Amino acid sequence: AMLRDAVKMGASVVGGCPDLDPDPTGYAEAVLEIAAEHGCPVDLHTDGDDPARLGRLAAMAGGLRAGVTLGPCAGL
Repeated sequence: AMLRDAVKMGASVVGGCPDLDPDPTGYAEAVLEIAAEHGCPVDLHTDGDDPARLGRLAAMAGGLRAGVTLGPCAGL
């Protein structure tokens, strides 16, 4: 709810650190959904060192495309 409110108040980019949430996948899905609803770029930070997990995160984001930033991705 807070992220949606932030976008309504003028935030132009959505994101965060999924690794800090108890449900990293759910967090990433929520951020990506809100970004899609509002046409915002996405910036997700992960220190993950599992290349398969990072690949899944990139796939959830619709691939590595303009408007999506994943970093620092030490596992890649």
